[in-house]
Amino acid sequence: MLADDVHAHIDRLARNPAIKASVKNAVYLDLSKAFARNGDKLTAIHFASLPLQQGQSASDKQHLAAIRQLMALGQHEQALRYQIARQLNALNGRNSDTKTKTALLNTFRSWTNARDESHDHGHGLLISHLANALPDYISSTDGRAPVLVEIGSTRENVPNQGSTLKLAQFCLTHGIHFISVDMDPHNTQGADTCFRQLGAKHFQAVNAKGEDYLAQHPGPIDFAFLDAYDFDHGNHSALRQSRYTRFLGGPISDPQCHQMHLDCAQNIAPKMPPHGVICIDDTWLDNDQWTAKGTLAMPYLLANGFELIEARNRAALLRKKASA
Repeated sequence: MLADDVHAHIDRLARNPAIKASVKNAVYLDLSKAFARNGDKLTAIHFASLPLQQGQSASDKQHLAAIRQLMALGQHEQALRYQIARQLNALNGRNSDTKTKTALLNTFRSWTNARDESHDHGHGLLISHLANALPDYISSTDGRAPVLVEIGSTRENVPNQGSTLKLAQFCLTHGIHFISVDMDPHNTQGADTCFRQLGAKHFQAVNAKGEDYLAQHPGPIDFAFLDAYDFDHGNHSALRQSRYTRFLGGPISDPQCHQMHLDCAQNIAPKMPPHGVICIDDTWLDNDQWTAKGTLAMPYLLANGFELIEARNRAALLRKKASA
């Protein structure tokens, strides 16, 4: 199976209601071990995490097996998080336990949020900013629900990533319409499943190239998170490269990465109202030059009505000037 289209097999498995959750979870764990043996640690972590996610009814035995697999992959904190979450969810609903459960849940969320804020990729930077700026922004939209577009849906469920779930949770809480766009149908199905599990069926999971979707989107786009075509850091797995070859015609290429994010920036800029926000992930300054995904997009935006708000965690956050 590893030599074939693994994601297509997994998508069919996940969609089939006749297959029991225990069978699906067993397949995920077997795949995790297979990818670990092949040296693809990132994908191994992803598949080990699937039985532990919201909506997966793993038995105690399978849950423990997944926890052990994560620990074998060096993901001790992630394993601890899943174990704590399971124990908290197992607390019974008796009145005498309600306050205790609520207090423990709030403490757990505070701890995980604090950890994520200092380690998460660009989506954490965007969420942190919007949590403070959103009330003022909403007051200027004349009652219209703001729109957040993510270009590049989550590929693997690994620590400090998972932008689609975290952005969707934030948008659902704050009345923002969320659209996640990706060229890979596997990632789009993952986004759609995420929305259904959250009860956010009105959110949109779109299977398209990000630059093409933005070109035809009528606007307005209030907030955007650009984290699509990868830069070539030399450590991409064979599976990751195969998805690019299958859907974009060739392996990951820095020039295409730079151009794709520039195209996205050019298509977003005229559709974004004043004070709108763009976050570009995997971009940073190297010898005073923007690099990786923001190599061309950052200079373009800074020269065309946007200002830099903050840059950290290898991501950059920009706001459209009122006079732009």
